[in-house]
Amino acid sequence: MEEESYLVEQIQEDDYGCEELPEGEKPKVLCVLRAKDGTQRIVRMEDDLLLERKIDAGSRVVLRNHGLFPA
Repeated sequence: MEEESYLVEQIQEDDYGCEELPEGEKPKVLCVLRAKDGTQRIVRMEDDLLLERKIDAGSRVVLRNHGLFPA
């Protein structure tokens, strides 16, 4: 079965409100994804993982095990 790919439309910092990032937790971002059929999906991920996988706005990705990977 072929995995569905998404276009990363936007990446924005996660909002922790007036709270600071909990100790030991890595900063997260919200990734706004668009499927080929136009549906939108938002995925929360560690910012370090996006950098490590070279994923940025405009990238084509697949969603696997609750994480994003280059398509």
